[in-house]
Amino acid sequence: GITPVGMRGRFGVWSSVGMTEDLGTDQPVAQQGVTAVVKWFNPFKGFGFVRLGEDQPDAFLHASVLVPTGHQELPEGTTIICEVSEGPRGLQVAAITSIEEIPDAPPVSESRPQGALMEGTVKFYNHARGFAILKSMGATSGSIMKIFFLQGLVISLTGTVLGVLGGLGLCELLSRYQFIELPSNVYPMTTLPIKVLPADVAIIACCSIIISLSATIYPSWKASRVKPAEVLS
Repeated sequence: GITPVGMRGRFGVWSSVGMTEDLGTDQPVAQQGVTAVVKWFNPFKGFGFVRLGEDQPDAFLHASVLVPTGHQELPEGTTIICEVSEGPRGLQVAAITSIEEIPDAPPVSESRPQGALMEGTVKFYNHARGFAILKSMGATSGSIMKIFFLQGLVISLTGTVLGVLGGLGLCELLSRYQFIELPSNVYPMTTLPIKVLPADVAIIACCSIIISLSATIYPSWKASRVKPAEVLS
């Protein structure tokens, strides 16, 4: 038997094979092995139409008929072999036997607008609209603040590690080659003395990370308070 999926449209109640009347009676298959070409199909609306031939009207195609084929949509121009039945509003595709040919997507170069390539400079960008779009797509205030925090953490760790390695490397070079000379009439030594204190290095590195993370608090709080209804209106 045919089990309806409970989708009621302008053509009645649709099943996994075809369409039934509101009373639940099956529509008899009028034609089998029909070659049809998809005229258009909108996956968001869940239906479309196919061309059966020059002398025949277009047939209605519902998304539920695609379920057994494993496809969720069919591009325009797709050739299918199907069964067609006469419904209360006209011809309809009752079942798809096979999908014969799916047209290839046009090359990227053909879809690009014709014209010369030119360089440009961004004059203005509204950051608030970007955060409003994120919140309209389901992002919470906490998740937006977390983005700022994680980005600040990555930047601070990268900068601190590079800074510590650079400073220790410079100290090693100074202690080995002593290329910075001091005036002997002012200082009791002739070269700059170098001594690395691990505790001081650790304290400076921790302070650098804390300061960098603290700098993300206000902008993240500001971005989390963006109201999509006001910004995107």
